[in-house]
Amino acid sequence: MKLEDNKLLNFAINIIANIYSKIFKEKSGPATKEFIKKVIFIFIGTGIAKSIILVFNLIGGRVTGPEIYGKFSLILSVTEILVIPIGIGVLTGVIKNLAETPDLKNRKSLISTAFNFQVLTILILIPLYYLFHGILSSALKIEPTVFILAIILSIFWSFNTLSETILQGLHRQVHYAIFLSISHIIPLFVFVYFLIIDNTELMILYLPFILVLFLFSIISLISTKKFIKIGLISKKHFHKLFEYGIIAFFLYILTTFLGNVDRIMINYLLATSDLGIYQAYYTASISIVGILAGVFIKVLFPTAVKLKDPKGFTKKLDKLSLISFPIILLVSPAIIWIFLYIYNYPFSLMTAALFAIATTIDLIVVLYSTLLNAQGTQFIKKTLIGLGVAFLVNIPLNYVLIGWYGINGAIMSTGFSFFLLFVYLRYSLSKIKEKKK
Repeated sequence: MKLEDNKLLNFAINIIANIYSKIFKEKSGPATKEFIKKVIFIFIGTGIAKSIILVFNLIGGRVTGPEIYGKFSLILSVTEILVIPIGIGVLTGVIKNLAETPDLKNRKSLISTAFNFQVLTILILIPLYYLFHGILSSALKIEPTVFILAIILSIFWSFNTLSETILQGLHRQVHYAIFLSISHIIPLFVFVYFLIIDNTELMILYLPFILVLFLFSIISLISTKKFIKIGLISKKHFHKLFEYGIIAFFLYILTTFLGNVDRIMINYLLATSDLGIYQAYYTASISIVGILAGVFIKVLFPTAVKLKDPKGFTKKLDKLSLISFPIILLVSPAIIWIFLYIYNYPFSLMTAALFAIATTIDLIVVLYSTLLNAQGTQFIKKTLIGLGVAFLVNIPLNYVLIGWYGINGAIMSTGFSFFLLFVYLRYSLSKIKEKKK
């Protein structure tokens, strides 16, 4: 039976479409219902995946304790930094160019170019990372073993990112949801096995996570293998990917550093155990909101690429933000308290409230920046400027406020930086509307 004929699915789509019509005061047409259908599938797939990851974090963080959990958080932060140059200037242009390219031959060339260029950069960068890992880990006050684990993880992380971008660009949201669910189930059994044998070391968190990335990458790349020709790097399509991607690459650099500088500085100025507690609060604060935002982003960017005028979408995001912000602020502290109780970590209402505010602003920023970036190269430059300012503000604030207020200082500086970025993004979107009138 085709998905379109599924009565339960159609029932859910119609209900959401009616809610949409009442909130936004406009009739929901076929395009809106198609968008809702994709959101439903991504929500289910992401919900299953995030629930399993949540089990990893909650139980793993409890049985390992703040010290080891902090090391795992540090591995993730270092990995996000290490993957930045992989596929430099190309990977970030895949979604946009695929969404704009219906021709099969050109899609094959685009995907093959991105895939082969990524493999090439991995072969060059990974040996260099290993060669200089001693110097880098010493400069950042990170254990060499932690840095090596981050290097290994960066290989799987980069292929996972490539797989996600290909599926999004091809508008295969249903496939994405299915693959995401499958790739998390087997690692769950591995995690349970570690619990049974009473292994509470770093590997109880690290191995299941790396297995998730590996399985998703393999399944996704096999499903899209007809688009991949080993060794093919088209100059024409490399230029097309690079033209958009190089700006998005610098955007990714700033986004990654802005999202991880707090963790790096907590580890540098305080202790790894403090980082473990900080990560527990962060995981709790984005546990539900992060799923919802992630769902919309997976569908929003490929859809927004096709918009001739983002005016309607901007108004919808404004209304969605105004409705959701107070609700999230009221609910988040309670959720954080429950999570910290499960973690068996100390709870602070002040820390919970700060995290609720900062992560909510962060997620709203992600939605607005996604819409702005989808409008093309000239607009992604605006996001780049905003991120640059936020990043420059964030570093000295982290250094000063962490010294004064501990982990609360880290989230204060991050929240303030995100708020500045939000103001700038919303202003930039309003200017686009004026230009297109």
